[in-house]
Amino acid sequence: MMRQKISTLLEPALFRQVKLESARRNKQISEILSEALESYFLQQGRKRRSEVVAESWASLPLEPLKVKRIIEEEEGLFDS
Repeated sequence: MMRQKISTLLEPALFRQVKLESARRNKQISEILSEALESYFLQQGRKRRSEVVAESWASLPLEPLKVKRIIEEEEGLFDS
């Protein structure tokens, strides 16, 4: 998986905590921050984008009525 480089600003006390945790667990700071973000999103009830794509395998689960409504809105889309 390709990783994306970012820049951010943290309060000095928070950065010290991250550095200490990084040293304590023998992990890179980026790993600690990634784990923290993943945990945050899981607590918020959201899934990582890659998990959503893997689960849906290029399709989105939609209720039949929503699909019908979309098709009706695109009148003539499937006429040939």
